[in-house]
Amino acid sequence: MKTAAISRFVIVAAIAALVAVGGSTAAWAQCPTSPNYVSNFNSDQACLTNKGSSTFLPQDGGPTILRLTPDSPGQAGSAWFNTQQAVKGGFSTTFQFQFTRQGDAHTPADGIAFVIQNSSITALGQGGGSIGYADGGGSCPAPGGGEGFVPCDIGGGIPDSLAIEFDTYNNGFDTRDPDANHIAVQSCGIGLPNSPAHAIPNGDNFPNCLIGTVASPSTPIMSDGNPHTVVISYTPPSCTGCQGTLTVNLDGNIVLTTPVTLENELNLGAGGTAWVGFTSATGAAFENHDILSWTFAPQAQSGVATTDTPAVLNFNGGAFNGNTGYDYNAQLQTGGLPSATVQVQPILISEEACEKLVDANPLFGHAQCFVFQNADGHGTPSAVLFELTCPGLPGDSCDQPDFIADLGTDFVFQKADNPGFQILNSTIGPYAGWLKGDGGVPGHPCQVDPNNPAPLFHSNQISSFSVTGDPTGITKGKGVPGGSCWVATFGTSGEAPPKVKITSPTFSTYKQKATPGVASYTCSDPKTSQNPASSTVGPYLTAASCKQNQAPNLNNSICSSPNVSGVISCGGTFDLSVRGLHVFTVTSKDTGGNVGANIVIYNVVK
Repeated sequence: MKTAAISRFVIVAAIAALVAVGGSTAAWAQCPTSPNYVSNFNSDQACLTNKGSSTFLPQDGGPTILRLTPDSPGQAGSAWFNTQQAVKGGFSTTFQFQFTRQGDAHTPADGIAFVIQNSSITALGQGGGSIGYADGGGSCPAPGGGEGFVPCDIGGGIPDSLAIEFDTYNNGFDTRDPDANHIAVQSCGIGLPNSPAHAIPNGDNFPNCLIGTVASPSTPIMSDGNPHTVVISYTPPSCTGCQGTLTVNLDGNIVLTTPVTLENELNLGAGGTAWVGFTSATGAAFENHDILSWTFAPQAQSGVATTDTPAVLNFNGGAFNGNTGYDYNAQLQTGGLPSATVQVQPILISEEACEKLVDANPLFGHAQCFVFQNADGHGTPSAVLFELTCPGLPGDSCDQPDFIADLGTDFVFQKADNPGFQILNSTIGPYAGWLKGDGGVPGHPCQVDPNNPAPLFHSNQISSFSVTGDPTGITKGKGVPGGSCWVATFGTSGEAPPKVKITSPTFSTYKQKATPGVASYTCSDPKTSQNPASSTVGPYLTAASCKQNQAPNLNNSICSSPNVSGVISCGGTFDLSVRGLHVFTVTSKDTGGNVGANIVIYNVVK
């Protein structure tokens, strides 16, 4: 049974914009790799492509906003970041919108959509109820000042698109909107133009392309003139046949969560990329549709690791320079490849689901997964699987005979959030793990093949663990050939505290004299000899310290560096000046933070 007091270690992660690889056009060379309009659109305006009514609008004495449509009838606009973004591996995007100055007797319409598409950088759908991303729905005043209304035929629906719409008008006559204040996820599938229809009413030729449950939050009202903050997160599938998950958070509340897999809905580009941006439209009713800020963070990261320089892939800002996120780092070792491109996809998974995967292998007993307090950068606590692949190597797999690397993760660890750690940091732990595995699905080592459901994790590759690290917490291991799915654990079976052997003094009687006796002792990690660095099975822990402790002031260990077997040999002195029983203690700590000790009781007589 897992002890409740120590059932969860929390690794802190905080919100920050991430860096992704993308874009090769020289004219965009000065653009950030991903949208990073943290508080306004004052800069990097050339990095967005506006279409239709979309434009940048400086505010009097204030920041520049992105106005998708003005409060005029029959408008439609779109804005796309110039560089396609990696979306297949997951992403998180945050933006703030504001709808103001409603026209037509204060009837607002029609809303905005955040859209992922692989159609065109100038894509724009129809107006009115189609909100600029879809095909059909809505009406506009007749052109030339004529009487009546006509369909807002600004353009066809955007093919290969998925839209998360924030709809402020009830087009019940054709799309069967539930009300005039709802959120929905729409996609008609690969190659097909999108549709605004959430149902198929009689006589409506538009397909029902609702893939997410419509959310109709009673509060806040989106067209209330106030700024509203949206966080949209996508987590890719974690197994073959599974669905990914799309979550929409409005003003701090999750209002919609739906299963969806992006590559099943649109034809993604090489590397799982697509254009990301916004669309909007008005019809006979209208309002200003403004985007005040926007950041976009792809979750999959890639970099080049060499024998001289590590690849450090930062998530949620990384763990340095004041950030409280985490990273994944890889450095190749001599004797293998001189360089390799590594890509890491963090997969968020519940603590319970993670431990079920870990416990499937009896080798790891009841090991527990570390929990990242802010795993997605938006306050969601979660365990994290790190899916490592090597684009460019055969099968995009790091499972190559000459892929030899040190692999690890840096993080921020706050003891205030982990009171149980003081217990584990004694002689019973922490028994940290850096577990490595492969579920047998090509290109997705963290997925388990349903036709061969063997345990996902095979070995513990841990070589070091610290909650102070360099300068933050760190877990590292050896990336020898094999599977490439990783998870950080504690309470992991197969570890043991370092072994302490005291040669002198012994359990004996010594004559009293003024000069101290000569002490001799060694510290070693029993797992080092069992699993040398040339082995494909860890852990690779070694003794890191070896120190005697005896009053008065005889803490004078003089130790050698670990030899090839990982043994630290030490010498010192022990007290012979005072008659009676004495306790001679030696403590050792290994590179996993496990503490070992040994004592000798000796007697000093006249």
